[in-house]
Amino acid sequence: MLGFTFFSSSMVVGGTLGKGLGIKEFMMIVLLGNLILRLYAALLGLIGAKTGLTTPMLTSYSFGKKALT
Repeated sequence: MLGFTFFSSSMVVGGTLGKGLGIKEFMMIVLLGNLILRLYAALLGLIGAKTGLTTPMLTSYSFGKKALT
């Protein structure tokens, strides 16, 4: 899960938000972002559990076989 949320563009956005917002506003944005990400990951897990497919296999239904390579 670390690679799912921790990458260079998320660090740049976090740094930009950190400079432009106060600590209270920044923490609210971080908590809201984490809530959205948790819902997204939970939905992927739920769909995967019901279908028995992994996330890469699920993407092949949306993006075709090229999504797997």
